[in-house]
Amino acid sequence: MIPVYFMPGMAASDLIFENIKLPPDQFEMYFMHWLIPEKKNP
Repeated sequence: MIPVYFMPGMAASDLIFENIKLPPDQFEMYFMHWLIPEKKNP
């Protein structure tokens, strides 16, 4: 299997890749997403 990683740009959701279809017997798809940073206490 070929791993394929989808990483959206800043301020974009991983939903931009929802219509991409690859043959599941050949590719393993990983959808990355941005984490919202937590506020740090001063």
